Amino acid sequence: MNLIVSVNKDWKINERQFLLKGNKKYLQDLTRNKVVVYDESFLLKEANMDFLKDKIKVCFSINGFEKGENVFDDLSKMFEAISFYNTDNIFVVGGENFYKRMFSYCNKAFVTKIEEKSSGEKDFFNLDKDQNWELVKTSNPLFEDGIVYYFCEYVNKKPLKYNYGYEEEDLV
Repeated sequence: MNLIVSVNKDWKINERQFLLKGNKKYLQDLTRNKVVVYDESFLLKEANMDFLKDKIKVCFSINGFEKGENVFDDLSKMFEAISFYNTDNIFVVGGENFYKRMFSYCNKAFVTKIEEKSSGEKDFFNLDKDQNWELVKTSNPLFEDGIVYYFCEYVNKKPLKYNYGYEEEDLV
């Protein structure tokens, strides 16, 4: 399983990730016809809705706001549902609390680093300081509307295995 996120210099989640055309295209290409897994807070941003086109959608909804075939209020049921897909084709895309739940289960992280001080307030894990994560690829700098950004790929050297049939407390 993978995760995708856009962060600022100080590892705050950048809420403008889909406003940079180059980043939006990169993320669309990376996830087209793949499985995207998110929580209901991800759906609160209108720009995120456009991103979900051409994808298999799986939503974790503990508050019951979302309803549907691929909506789960239990992590073990969600893990069971996504277990039928190739893990390379599964992408965790947010929100903040869901990243925290799923972070350790991910094999790879595709991180867009935006070279600006925080315009967001939600912290993300600083993968550069986490001994389990290794930076394996960085793009050349990209420039758009006065903003510099990079596409980075990290590998988790010790991902947790996700199982289903366990109580949620066992998975957190």
